Amino acid sequence: MAIRKFLLLVTICILLSPLPNCLGEELLDKVTITNIEFFQKGKLVEVVNDDAPVRIRTYLKAEEMITEFRDKFFLIFYLNDLPVRTFPISDIKYTPFIDYLWEEPTSGLHSVGASLGTPTGVGERVYYNIFIEEVKPVLKINSLEINTTRRIEVGDKVKFFLFVSNDSEKVILPGDFIVRLQLKAKEKEKEEEEEEEEETTAAAEEEIIEEEEKEKERIIFLDFKEIPRISPKAHNVSLGPIEWVVEDGNWLVYPQILPRVTGSGKVLEVVKDEQVFLDLRIGESRPDLFVELFLYPSSPYMGEEVEILASLENRGDLPCEKYHLFLYIDGRRKGSIMEGPAILPGKFQNLQFVWRAEKGTHYLKVSASYEFDQREFLTKAELSLTINTGINLVPVILSWKPTNSQSGDIMTILTRIENIGVNPITPWHEGSGVGYKAILSVDGIKKQVKFDGEIEPGEKSDFEFTWEAEEGEHLLEFSSFYAVAKDMEPLLWSDEESVKVLPPPKLIIVRDNWTPSPPTEGDIVEVSLVVKNDGQGVARLWDEKEMVGYKAVFSIGSEEKEVSKRIPPGKEVTFSFRWKVDEGGEYPVRVLFVHPSGKGIVKPYKGTLTVLSPEPIDELEKETLKLLEKGGKKKASVYKSLGKSMEEFLHPPHSQFEKLAKKTSKIAFATLKSIFEERQTLPFSDKSLQDKDLAEVSKNLKEVIEDIDRTDWKSVSQRGEKLEYEYGNLRKYLARSLFFEGGIVPLLGKETASYRQMGANNLAIEGGRIRPYPDAKNELLKVLKAEEKLGMGIYQDFQKEESVFTFLRREAEREKGARIQLGLLKSIISMLRNEALRARNLQKEFYAR
Repeated sequence: MAIRKFLLLVTICILLSPLPNCLGEELLDKVTITNIEFFQKGKLVEVVNDDAPVRIRTYLKAEEMITEFRDKFFLIFYLNDLPVRTFPISDIKYTPFIDYLWEEPTSGLHSVGASLGTPTGVGERVYYNIFIEEVKPVLKINSLEINTTRRIEVGDKVKFFLFVSNDSEKVILPGDFIVRLQLKAKEKEKEEEEEEEEETTAAAEEEIIEEEEKEKERIIFLDFKEIPRISPKAHNVSLGPIEWVVEDGNWLVYPQILPRVTGSGKVLEVVKDEQVFLDLRIGESRPDLFVELFLYPSSPYMGEEVEILASLENRGDLPCEKYHLFLYIDGRRKGSIMEGPAILPGKFQNLQFVWRAEKGTHYLKVSASYEFDQREFLTKAELSLTINTGINLVPVILSWKPTNSQSGDIMTILTRIENIGVNPITPWHEGSGVGYKAILSVDGIKKQVKFDGEIEPGEKSDFEFTWEAEEGEHLLEFSSFYAVAKDMEPLLWSDEESVKVLPPPKLIIVRDNWTPSPPTEGDIVEVSLVVKNDGQGVARLWDEKEMVGYKAVFSIGSEEKEVSKRIPPGKEVTFSFRWKVDEGGEYPVRVLFVHPSGKGIVKPYKGTLTVLSPEPIDELEKETLKLLEKGGKKKASVYKSLGKSMEEFLHPPHSQFEKLAKKTSKIAFATLKSIFEERQTLPFSDKSLQDKDLAEVSKNLKEVIEDIDRTDWKSVSQRGEKLEYEYGNLRKYLARSLFFEGGIVPLLGKETASYRQMGANNLAIEGGRIRPYPDAKNELLKVLKAEEKLGMGIYQDFQKEESVFTFLRREAEREKGARIQLGLLKSIISMLRNEALRARNLQKEFYAR
């Protein structure tokens, strides 16, 4: 016999690998391996054998730690100091244990260990030395049977059958044993009884007679020629038949199984529950009982009450007066021993047992013993029965949203468990270790575990899980776990779905603009934020129902405004917000870009907005506003006249060239004069710079007028048709800059209107009334910004080597008329540049206030 002892050396060896940094050491200090247990054949075991896979369970205990560190662990299993499997751990805080299945354990002494690791190193290794016991196959003799029930006569041909079972998890091969039948004759037994009754023979004669009878006892051996391969757990395998021609005498038939012997002993064990033999009396009349088993229900579930019906038939020649019935389940006697009424030849008697079904595969046997002629006979019936739990669950992944997830989305996964079994299932109970769990795993890593109330047969229960999606292809697995008992292997069902997670957007605030800055009480503040998507995924529109997209949440003080715009990868969009500030003071400002999950996807924009008090009046003084309004009107008029005259001068009839040149230069001087007058009266103008610029313009205009006066117009050649296209483009450019929307004339008109509105605001504040035009300053600042951009843009175009002015600059080098045109254009452009500088100074003045 193998050693029936489990050697468990709870010797914990610490094999520390060096850790590169203190973070790994700090993490590993917060987690410990508390125990290692072994499960075999669905039960917690203390004796481990080599005839079935072994589940090695390692228990973990983790202290509280920062959430982002909880998924930094993995567990390594070792066999005989060699790593065999590594398991990633999704959340160490909620992972009580991890299992490893050793599928083919071998007998002998082994080292089984486990250690925790992080990306920076491996922690202490805990190992157990275990002795795995060799289990020899067990061949059990069940019964020896003959193929006839009638009275046997000399010369009859009969067949013997030997029924055996393999009670182990190992296969039994044909060469592992030999099997035969031993037949012993008992023909002298009757003569012996007659001699004892006469009592006339001496003791010496009796000894001689006994010796002679022993010599006459016959023994016959019948060998089984063909032996089958017997699979693990095979029940009632038939060996034979062996045929025999009946000879005279009373025979006892015994089965004999002889195992093969090796250096380590017998290769298998032979067992039998009871004495197995046949008592054959040739020509004898006697009762002969046969048993047949029936079950109700025929396929019971765990926990059901099963009726086991034993039907007894007397196939003999005489009544069976006295018999007993025994029920065995898995070799153990169950229920009561019953005695029934006599059974006549050819008649039946039905008797019943009751048994509550238990999960697993069971062997049921009903044995009937009866007596005749002071001899005991035995007959039996057996069957194999597998009892299911009656628990059958169907887990289904119903849906998830968002359907087209991006990395960072909080996916909601809707699942369902349907109980299609016959028994209710109870929720998980930590103390008893019994019940069901609903488990969501992603790529084989457990993410969430849930359980609800009891689920009756035919009912369904829905479970909702959440998972923060990660870019790439993933496998969602929804499992139903049910533990029938703490020491039994749990039942498991699962459903799987593949999901593709798209890359996320990456939003960056490129620039911002606040107008006015700072604002005054009663102003409308305009905020522009330019946001760029620097990621690979589309920034989608906000959809709270589908849990996708994002929104920009802008707040000043306690008030919020929201907006959402689609931003493709690499593109920019502008978010604009308008806010009326009714009171002076400081307001906290915050801009968040928020996902439906509540998670911000851009670093928050924070600041403070200072709103000035309206007293003293922060706008320009009344006289200054009137001056600016009057000057704006006058300049708009002269710029309009100058533009029309210049447009004609760029396309004059040859006879009108001199007249238009003089007219245009005269209007240009008038425009310069109105600009100079305005600059002289403004209290905040940069006079030194502007006087210099205006003096330069005046000098240039005088040189142009001198050219006009010196020119012999009769000698000026007529312009060729080949320059018509270039002159046409130049006239269009000049018209856009002066007359079209965004040109200097419309802009001066808007500027004049803003001054008039600001004057009305001042009067309202002086009278204690609300401003009628709270947006006047904003609109003025927009106009001034546009004027600055227009003037500087035209000036920069004029300075470029290639522009609409290039052809005229080239013509001016060889032709006097073109030189005069270029000189007048240069003066107009310089005046527009001066308007840009004036607009910039006005903006600074407002911002300074």
